[in-house]
Amino acid sequence: MPIHKRDRNFQNIVSELDVKSIPTEYIQQLNLVCENGDRIAFREQDLEDFQDDDLVFGLINLVEGNNDLQSRVVDVEIIVDYKKLENEVKLKTEKILSKTNNKNGTTKK
Repeated sequence: MPIHKRDRNFQNIVSELDVKSIPTEYIQQLNLVCENGDRIAFREQDLEDFQDDDLVFGLINLVEGNNDLQSRVVDVEIIVDYKKLENEVKLKTEKILSKTNNKNGTTKK
């Protein structure tokens, strides 16, 4: 059976981004990790309705302010929907390139 490997270059580029610069629509899941090892998971649909300029800070304040936690939040894990992000970048890049090619008098491939 063939093994299909994904190109990790795109993921390497995204991994260098600041957390605040990742649009919520591309976050598949966000986990808040507590000092005692507990994890609080927010899935994509949970994040869609959350209105705050700083998503991570807002979620930490929300859960710590709830006073149900036994220990404070010490880390954040963000799982990015790379497939969705890659498709969006590809579509926008193709659109830009097709406009550029048409302006230069060349034909689209």
